[in-house]
Amino acid sequence: MNEEESRELLSNELSGFEAHNHSELQKRIGEIYTNEVTGKSGQKHQIEIEVRWEQTAAQEAIRIVGSISDGRLLSLKSYIPTTMSLIKSP
Repeated sequence: MNEEESRELLSNELSGFEAHNHSELQKRIGEIYTNEVTGKSGQKHQIEIEVRWEQTAAQEAIRIVGSISDGRLLSLKSYIPTTMSLIKSP
């Protein structure tokens, strides 16, 4: 699996969530979004994104966590996927 391609695909998916405001994301807390995408190399990838609370001392932020793997059962990336996350504050 091409790591650069994986990061680009995952970043693109996360940016769609980042575009939502805090109150819209609150409605998605606890949901797990999954998608299968094909990279420029032709390799298929499975993406999973979860929206959850990220409580800090100052505020209740929302963390958006995404992971991507190649979806093959015997692949190391299935067990240790590439991950990214971001925090959205009110």
